[in-house]
Amino acid sequence: MTVISTYLGQVRPGRFEDAVDMCRRVAKPLERLGAHNLRLLRGAASADAYGGLVFTCEYENNELWGESYDRMIADDELVSIIGEADGEASPYAGQSLVTGNEIPLGCPTGQGSIVQVTISKPLPGRFQDCIDLSVKVGAVFTKLGAQGSRLFWMGAAGSQTNTIVLTAEYTSMKDLGKAADAFMTSADGQGIIDAAFGAEGPTTVLSQEIYQELPL
Repeated sequence: MTVISTYLGQVRPGRFEDAVDMCRRVAKPLERLGAHNLRLLRGAASADAYGGLVFTCEYENNELWGESYDRMIADDELVSIIGEADGEASPYAGQSLVTGNEIPLGCPTGQGSIVQVTISKPLPGRFQDCIDLSVKVGAVFTKLGAQGSRLFWMGAAGSQTNTIVLTAEYTSMKDLGKAADAFMTSADGQGIIDAAFGAEGPTTVLSQEIYQELPL
């Protein structure tokens, strides 16, 4: 089961390029220690996440994630960069690190430069219903133009523990907007809205953000 480790950083005013540079510096050491599919995203067309950075990397399973972490905290290069991020001269005003496990949706998982992220909290006893609904959402998103859609259950994630994170990726903001128009007007989209937000809905939506990928 794929494990995703996600670093979220709020950037100090005027320090955006320094923050991006620090993410780029940490990428190669992480790959050397076993991480793959490393990506850097910036909060773009959304609210709370605007201007923040999200750095993600993945592992094939929890054991490899744990092994990589053991190696990371013993690696002088990474420890030095972490020290910079935590120091007084850090470009980050706030930082957090969350970890989740992927739940396969059975739909395409392609990537695009625009990532829409929806975080929701399953109601008690409705976890499987949330997964079933997410499978339908992923199928509709990709049908309407998303390059791919993925679902993650957040484990070691602080206040986000036991939330689920649904992503949909697009090649451009125009494609995202086109898919949103089609979703709001299609029978499939209306059915999902009714299922998610009706009286019998299985979850509470906590946030929806849009990110743009930056080159590492």
